Amino acid sequence: MRLIAMPIAALCLFAAACERAPEQPATSATPAPSTAVAQAALAKPDVFPQWLQVANQAGGGAVYYHPASIVRLPDASAAEVWVEVLFGTDQTYVTEDKTTRQTITYTRERFLFRFDCNRTKYVIVERRIMGAGETIAETIKTPAEAQNAWMDVNPGGVTAVTLGPACKADIKAP
Repeated sequence: MRLIAMPIAALCLFAAACERAPEQPATSATPAPSTAVAQAALAKPDVFPQWLQVANQAGGGAVYYHPASIVRLPDASAAEVWVEVLFGTDQTYVTEDKTTRQTITYTRERFLFRFDCNRTKYVIVERRIMGAGETIAETIKTPAEAQNAWMDVNPGGVTAVTLGPACKADIKAP
């Protein structure tokens, strides 16, 4: 009798744990969450509290993206996604003009990739070199005319591991 009661009790606990919470009715007073998040993604990607790791890099670095930052065309032919790259070693970026030369040492940068999901190509719309915390040390925006210069996704590169989540394709393990 005791052997039969234990599996039944476990099954009841499992069924209770699997019950779904009731859905909240949507209101028209606020925009749909995906619209609000997409607008925030384009304005300031720093608002995302959780970046998901999709790959490791040689030297101890890692590649991250946040699903809420993905913005797709309705026909899924193109998508944009913010990607964060953490480096295992310090990187150096030098900016200079006629009077000033500045060297920035960093270990993290963010990219706004735009993917052509049908042709497996991409362009970098914006690059952000990150300073301490969530500060942006330098922003490099790709000129509009150069945003038409699509590049091939390099197998094994950062774009290869973020193409899948951006374009809803299958994700291959790193």
